[in-house]
Amino acid sequence: MSTPCLISRLTLLLALSLPSLLHAAAPAPFMVRYNASYGSFNAESTRSLQLDAASGHYVMLAETRLTLLGANLSSIRERSEFLWQDDAPQPLLYSYEQKGIGARNRNIRFDQEQHTLTWAADGKSGSLPFTEPVYDDLTSFIEIRRQLLQGRDDIQFNVVDKDTIDPYHYQVLGQDTLKTPIGEYSTVHLMRVRDANSVRSTEFWLAPDLDYVLLKLRHMEPDKRLIQLNVQSLERR
Repeated sequence: MSTPCLISRLTLLLALSLPSLLHAAAPAPFMVRYNASYGSFNAESTRSLQLDAASGHYVMLAETRLTLLGANLSSIRERSEFLWQDDAPQPLLYSYEQKGIGARNRNIRFDQEQHTLTWAADGKSGSLPFTEPVYDDLTSFIEIRRQLLQGRDDIQFNVVDKDTIDPYHYQVLGQDTLKTPIGEYSTVHLMRVRDANSVRSTEFWLAPDLDYVLLKLRHMEPDKRLIQLNVQSLERR
C-alpha cells in the first residue's frame, strides 16, 4: 500500500473513531457514605444514584444528618430525577428539604420540551425559560463527569438556583492521590471559579477509576464555617 493511501486510510479511521471518543456513557449506579462536618458539628452523609429500568429515569439522592448527643439538630434531603439522553443528563424534577435548624425547602420541575422550568421555594413560586441546558445542584455533578469524560479541564454550564439561572464555572487544578477507607485512588481535583470579591470557596475530588464518584469535598462559607465530606464506604450497583 502506498504512503498516500495509508495516510488516507488512517485519516478515515481516526475520523470514524472521534464520535466514540466523545461519547459519554451513562453513569453507573452507586451508594456512597461520607463522614461530614459542618463547622463544629459532625454529621453523616450519603449520596446514591439508581436507575428505574421501567421508566428509564435516574434518581440521585443526597442526605445529611447533624446530631448532638443523639439528638437530631438538622437534616437535609436532596432528590433529583433525570433522563440520560443524547449522551447528557436531562433533569426532570429536583427537591430540597431541610428540617430542624435552618428549615427551608424548594422544588423545581423541568419541561425539556417547552424549555421552561417552574420553581417553588419557601412560599414563593415562578417560572423561567431556558435556551441552553440547565441543571440542578445534583445533576451538576453528572454534567461535570460528562465534560471530564470529554477531556475538558475548564468546565462551564448553567444551574438553577431558586428563582435564577446562574452560570457555573469549574477549573481542574490537577491530579491528586487520596488514601481513603475504600482504598487509594487517583483523583481529579476541581475548584469552583467565583467572582473576585467572593469569599466562598468550593473544591472537590472525583475518582476516574470509580466513574468520577465524589470522594472528598471542602466548602468554605463567608462566616469561615468549613463544610467537609470524606468518603467512608462505596457500593457499586
